Amino acid sequence: MNIKFMIKKQKLAANVLFYMSFSLALSASINTTAAETQLPHTALHGHETPTTHLVYQEQAFKIYGDERSFLHREIDEVKSAAQVFKERFGEFGSLDVVIVESPVSLFHVESTKYTKHFLPFLSYSALSSFHGTTASFDDSDKNILSHEVCHKFMILLMEQEGLENVPSNTPRYGHTALPDWFDEVAAISCESDILKARRLRDFYESGNVETLYSLSEFLTMEHPSLKAMEKELSNLVKKAEMSANASGYAMEVMVIEENDTKPLLNNYYVQTLLFDKFIGAALGDNAMKQLVKLMSQGHSIEDWLMSELKLDNKEQVNKAFKLFVDEEYRKYKQLG
Repeated sequence: MNIKFMIKKQKLAANVLFYMSFSLALSASINTTAAETQLPHTALHGHETPTTHLVYQEQAFKIYGDERSFLHREIDEVKSAAQVFKERFGEFGSLDVVIVESPVSLFHVESTKYTKHFLPFLSYSALSSFHGTTASFDDSDKNILSHEVCHKFMILLMEQEGLENVPSNTPRYGHTALPDWFDEVAAISCESDILKARRLRDFYESGNVETLYSLSEFLTMEHPSLKAMEKELSNLVKKAEMSANASGYAMEVMVIEENDTKPLLNNYYVQTLLFDKFIGAALGDNAMKQLVKLMSQGHSIEDWLMSELKLDNKEQVNKAFKLFVDEEYRKYKQLG
């Protein structure tokens, strides 16, 4: 049986649909798109595929789109993301990005036509149309595609480094063998500077510096959004199995309400951004490339930081990070 889902959840100011495909043991990775519409819980019929053609290519990626699509913004965003990622983390192979104009088309994308970790995505024009306004997808908020494409780049890079992306029975954003924070460092690195600044501004204005996780907890925790998905996943699988058509395909939509967990999610993204800044400030621009090697070999990030920062224990690493955050907060208040 091949079960395909879209998972609707709240992410920042936009409603986001997650596309996932499970096969047999329910093993796959999540690919994200965004839209405002609520899709029906219905079975797919047949194996139709959207008609896509090659729109743009570089060594690092190819973009496929519908014939009626104008993907200038998407092309620019993927080009920028690829450049940022290569500079920060290293060369990562090649990725197919498949951009369609309809949420239902996402379910019909034939994965065998593209690279293993291809990214299906709903175009920004379609997102604006479904959302009813361009406000959430204007040029100052270029982050959805950049964020998700860099999750895929990290999978490619780490597999290139020899770290196997083992199938998972639970939702995953990126590489299954990486800690979630490192996958998010990659994704947030590729977001616009405007969005990064807004993340920090919103966090600092709420005065929540003390709400950050301890470093040991942060480095081992599961992404808050994934926890919300896992609570609903088993029921959705059962429902999809019941609605599957004769060919074994089914389509379902999971609605995740994140109002109660939004502060946790925002703090998680902000702490990821601050921890990235901390590592860069303490250890230089090439620190992330060093981390790629360490992660691929299964080494401890805290042990590495103790050694590089010449600290005696993990608590001192945590204290050094918190002092950095306090200093960043003080600078923000002075500028404000």
